Amino acid sequence: MASVQIGPQAYAPEVVLALARRQRNWLVWIVILSVVNTILVFARANVTFVIGLGVTQLADSFAVVARERASGPIVAVLTAVGIAIDLVTLGLYLLLWWLSGRGSVAAYVTAIVFYALDALIMLAFHEWFGAAFHAYVLFHLVSGYKFVKAHREAVSALAAPEVPVGTGS
Repeated sequence: MASVQIGPQAYAPEVVLALARRQRNWLVWIVILSVVNTILVFARANVTFVIGLGVTQLADSFAVVARERASGPIVAVLTAVGIAIDLVTLGLYLLLWWLSGRGSVAAYVTAIVFYALDALIMLAFHEWFGAAFHAYVLFHLVSGYKFVKAHREAVSALAAPEVPVGTGS
């Protein structure tokens, strides 16, 4: 059986794909819990998940405050802007997740960079638990980089036909 060399260690291709998928799935959890956070913010709950995105929390809070302080048609416009920011941001994360699942290392690195920038939003607003959780997720995303990078090699190794020993060509 073919193996995929990552640094000094060889992995079975199935293991590489499973580990790459597990690390990439952090991006899906970020999206899911950001959606839950949006619902909680609009429901005026006093709790949100720390794994959610700072940019969506900022947009949601802006929309909720605008709804409280403004009146007339501007309320609908400001709410729509907040939701649009959420949809674009979450759609981008889903796109990066999907592309990295197809072997795009650039998409995975872009997701890491965006999530690191989002951590700066948490720091700017003194959301220490959110910033700490961002650091935790970033650790997993960065440690998974080597598996996402080896994704194509693992797929190729799985697709290559086995050549029995001693048959020669």
